[in-house]
Amino acid sequence: MENLDITQPFPRGGGEMGELIRNFDWATSPIGPIETWPVSLKNAVSTLLYSKFPMFLFWGDDNIQFYNDAFRQMLGHNGKHPDALGQKAIDCWIETWDIVGPLICNVKNEAEGIYFEDLLIPIYRNGEMQDGYWTFSYSPILDELGMVQGVLCISTETTEKVNSLNQIIDSKKELEFAIDAAELGVWDLNPETGRFSGNA
Repeated sequence: MENLDITQPFPRGGGEMGELIRNFDWATSPIGPIETWPVSLKNAVSTLLYSKFPMFLFWGDDNIQFYNDAFRQMLGHNGKHPDALGQKAIDCWIETWDIVGPLICNVKNEAEGIYFEDLLIPIYRNGEMQDGYWTFSYSPILDELGMVQGVLCISTETTEKVNSLNQIIDSKKELEFAIDAAELGVWDLNPETGRFSGNA
């Protein structure tokens, strides 16, 4: 087991994003310098940075943002990174705030997690808007008084999977159209059950 360098300032480790968080001028942010952060925020940031799974954190009334190296890869190039770090969520996700904003508010207000599978949320990355499909959960993060202060997003992109399924569906529809247009008869016989089926 690798020992942590306890001489390194908080947060320790965390790859590229750990380094960026350590060097960020948090004194200019609504959440203030790292030395004033509550234990709950420090714990959430540490958990996020040590995870190899894509994670994103919204903190405080302004939903100030943190994310780890795995999530950073999903942001692509020439897009939101590195400006998204320490940014207010509404400023970062302005093009999709009508989708993301209510989800964050709901988790904070209800103190309940939510989960979506293959949800379409467009994203600006690689210099352009792209359709992105995501399977993700939003979970409330409580402070020392048991109040919801943050929302943790654990996410994976499923765009490639969704696009592949859509291609299969489109191909099936095209084949069915071609068969109907040519007025071809097609049938299927299951030799084990003796069941026969065919089109009209």
